[in-house]
Amino acid sequence: FSKSSDSIINFIRAQAKPYPGAYCFLSNGDKLTVHAAEKIIINEFRNLDLGMILKYPGGFIAKVSDGLLFFKECEINL
Repeated sequence: FSKSSDSIINFIRAQAKPYPGAYCFLSNGDKLTVHAAEKIIINEFRNLDLGMILKYPGGFIAKVSDGLLFFKECEINL
């Protein structure tokens, strides 16, 4: 999450279906596989700590080095 939002989006696109997908781990240990993401601006979340991931309607929000990403196509793998 220390890379730019463009770099992370491009990495996610390169790993998307039919490939296994980019992934990270949630604070509870569940694996979050991400297939699509987009940059977003939500002022109430701009002060999150780097790498923080929050559940949000329709997906997850992640704080990256230069803003926020919305993981819009993703799945939790236990």
